[in-house]
Order: sequence, then structure tokens, then C-alpha cells
Amino acid sequence: MTKKELQKRIQGLNKYMLSDTDKQLILLNISNVYTYNKAIALIDKDIKDKNWYSIDSKNCFKTWNEAGIFLDGLCLGKNTKFNNDEYER
Repeated sequence: MTKKELQKRIQGLNKYMLSDTDKQLILLNISNVYTYNKAIALIDKDIKDKNWYSIDSKNCFKTWNEAGIFLDGLCLGKNTKFNNDEYER
């Protein structure tokens, strides 16, 4: 899966699966051009600072295929409720 395909998939998931929630998926890139690390993060929509270091540097994929597998898993959980207010703490 290429970067463009992943971006389209993330846009689709945000529009059709997460539109009625307080969450969004974003694709993060480390600013250094010489690194190969990518990440996909599921974050609150109201977060302003969406760079790699502000979100979570633990979500690291070495290839676009690994990122694609993450999205496949998320698509399989399409009936998951992502709103925080629906869960007891």
C-alpha cells in the first residue's frame, strides 16, 4: 500500500466511520527526510498540535505495509464505539 492509498483510506475512515465521534485518524511523518518512520494515530478532534512529537512517538511503522495492516485491523473493528463518553471509567 502506498502513502497516497493510505491517505485516501484515512480520509474515508474519518468521513464514514469516525464522523459522529470525537476522534480522528491522522498520518504522522517525522520531519527528518532520512528516516523511514511513519505513524497513524487515533486522536481527539480538538487536539491542535498534530506533529510527531506531540502525539506519541511509540506508534512507529517501518513500512507503509505495516501502516496498512493497522488500518485493516481498524476496519475490522468497524462496530467499535469510539466516543469516550460511552464508556465507564
